[in-house]
Amino acid sequence: MGHLVGKDIYRKLGKKIDGLSLRAPYTKAFSALVHELYSEEEAQLIVKMPFRPSAISRIVRMTGIPDAKLQLMLDKLCDAGLVMDIWHPRKKQFIYMPMPFIVGIYEFTLMRTGDPEKSRHWAQLLNAYLSEEDLYRANISKGQQIGIMRTIPHDDASLLNDYVEIFDYQRARTIVEQAKVYSIGICSCRHEAMHMNEKKCDVPLETCCSFGRSAEYLIRHKLARQVDKQEMLDSLARAQESGLVLNGENVKRNMEYICQCCSCCCHLIKSINQHGYQGILVTSGLLPVLNKDLCKGCEKCLKTCPVHAISKQKLEEKKFTMHVDADRCIGCTVCQWACTNKAILMGRSDKKVIYPEDGLEKYILSCLERETLQNILFDEPQKMTHEFMRIFLGAFLRLPPVKRALLSDAFRSRFLKMIKG
Repeated sequence: MGHLVGKDIYRKLGKKIDGLSLRAPYTKAFSALVHELYSEEEAQLIVKMPFRPSAISRIVRMTGIPDAKLQLMLDKLCDAGLVMDIWHPRKKQFIYMPMPFIVGIYEFTLMRTGDPEKSRHWAQLLNAYLSEEDLYRANISKGQQIGIMRTIPHDDASLLNDYVEIFDYQRARTIVEQAKVYSIGICSCRHEAMHMNEKKCDVPLETCCSFGRSAEYLIRHKLARQVDKQEMLDSLARAQESGLVLNGENVKRNMEYICQCCSCCCHLIKSINQHGYQGILVTSGLLPVLNKDLCKGCEKCLKTCPVHAISKQKLEEKKFTMHVDADRCIGCTVCQWACTNKAILMGRSDKKVIYPEDGLEKYILSCLERETLQNILFDEPQKMTHEFMRIFLGAFLRLPPVKRALLSDAFRSRFLKMIKG
């Protein structure tokens, strides 16, 4: 009978993770993953925890686990990257929340070091789940506008004219300058690709850049090492020289991480190239414009474009130029740095994109779009009144006309003002 109870608690755990800010459908591969990462006791804790970040006193009340034992369990889960602890300066205590699959369980599991055999096993399990497409379909296929991450142009991109502007929130150097705490850790995608024998690049593993609260969390739990501002800037400069794409948290203020991505390892780029999920990465807002008189047809831009947005176009007999697919381009500026003929300038993309102001706004809008907002508003799993309101609001959000209204610019703005108080 015990194995049936265990199986049931892992399914409940899967439902809990799926109900966070990013959907994570429960499949056979996901079941194998959570069985590996969580003990039954830890799974029961996560299922009973509130959805919102909460102090340990609230978690004690909701789970019935004594304070001392609960603290040990939470510390272990934080060390494993399965729960996040956030320091609350006003209350002078940590608050805790379950990790979503991305950014969270996937990245932090593979940022752990120590046992190569365990890392290899985790990489196989994570790869099996991400190869199924279920996660991408659940988060991208319904026209969602709040992308998981956004592309950041490399510093000093050459612009087409005075009407094209790169704002401070789009500049990697400005993002670094505004932060106070920095960490660099192992890139989870690259680490996984190495264990799966899919890593074709010579980029080092240690390229995952974090700032602020995320950096503090990673340093505190030995998932990354603390660095100073100069080492962070040097790391991003090497990424530019290596032709890597900078993808960061999709927010305007207080960005907490930047990834240095290549097409052979990055799951987000592979989801575009292999499965066509364009919306998973939000464009930087820039678009390459080719000067056909300067273009020699050398194909350097074509070969370096990470999302295959550039193709060869015949102009006349024995003369070719390059063509940019504006719908596919993410505005990474890698092609511009690859062009030795200076035939590429960056213009403005016409894509309509949403950059949330900060992490809280992104969290709210992601939950709103992915129909999990009811879990955040009514977040006590054991309360019957909260269960009823989750069911009621969840059904309401799934109504197509209502969803269209919720995603309108005017409603989205009013809703954020209301919920932020």
